[in-house]
Amino acid sequence: MSQPTAHSEPPSAAQGGLNLYRRPLRVGILAVLAGITYPTWWTWQLFKFTRREGFPRASSFWWTLIPIVGVVMVWRQLDDLKKAAGSKARVHPKLIVALLVAGSLALQAGRLANRSLGGLLLILLLAFLLTGFAIYLAQRSITSYLRATYPLERERRLSVGEVAATLLSLLLSAALGGLLYYWTVADAGPVISYLPAASPVTDLPVSAGWTAYRNTDAGFTIQLPAGWASVSYDLEAQQEKPTKVIKFYAEANNGSANLVIARENGSPTSLDRFARNAAAAQVGGDIQLMEQHRVTLPAGEAVRMMFSETYLDADGVSVTNHYVEYALVMTKAFRSNGYLLRFGVLDAVTDEMQSTIDQIVSTFRVL
Repeated sequence: MSQPTAHSEPPSAAQGGLNLYRRPLRVGILAVLAGITYPTWWTWQLFKFTRREGFPRASSFWWTLIPIVGVVMVWRQLDDLKKAAGSKARVHPKLIVALLVAGSLALQAGRLANRSLGGLLLILLLAFLLTGFAIYLAQRSITSYLRATYPLERERRLSVGEVAATLLSLLLSAALGGLLYYWTVADAGPVISYLPAASPVTDLPVSAGWTAYRNTDAGFTIQLPAGWASVSYDLEAQQEKPTKVIKFYAEANNGSANLVIARENGSPTSLDRFARNAAAAQVGGDIQLMEQHRVTLPAGEAVRMMFSETYLDADGVSVTNHYVEYALVMTKAFRSNGYLLRFGVLDAVTDEMQSTIDQIVSTFRVL
């Protein structure tokens, strides 16, 4: 009597990593469109997949929360996949991990860079594209491996977890976009090349001979002594670029000094950082920072800075201008308003001029 012939059976799928048997293109697209949370969900599924497949270095997803260690752990899962797949699928662990790291670095660059809203969005898009392409390559390898290992199984449809991760990412993206708009665009004011003179107000108490001004949009009031007045400011005539930060301009009647008030709003920042950035924007070429220290004004803590600028005029004569600048920061509702009060003085800052500057600055108030 003949012995029964043994037939090779397909591996059992009961404990297999079929949780990641998914269409690669769909996974890649969702990883880009839902780049905030979907990659985390997919990484969770990757570690579940390697454990179910019994890969030798399968480990816990929570290792990915540790910097550098997490990258090594992801590489190990993919390297085990490469060894297990053999000729069943092409796996590129180094390339995939390199793309994931590049996407993470792009996100960090977006956090640290001081850019416009458009620049931040481009950085985020680049990060999502790099991460999404990495996940697509990994998913393509996993799907090929599972198709060859479990030929009787089919690719999984869109799961509840995928839908939840996608919706959560879209909600967070909308919230993040609104916050970026709130920090960088909202209430910033139009770009101008000409600033008309401000009109005095009469509903504020002032000392004899002083004039009060209010800028409701920029959120401040200030008073000027006799001999000073707000006048129009032509940036093009001063060979300055159009801007949206200059909110007020005034001059002494004899032309010996002027005052520019600028306001910048954005994400919460400290006074020291705001003053440091303001000084860095000023210093360069013929302008040098001469002095910097903290002072207390009625409007709040401020940083007082003094700059000097030496250049040759049209007749070739050396001229030195001096600038006294006060930086203040007011933070509320998750946004900082930074104010710069910049006094330009011809020749030297005399004791009399410094006294006038101190008196003017003491009247500055934030609405």
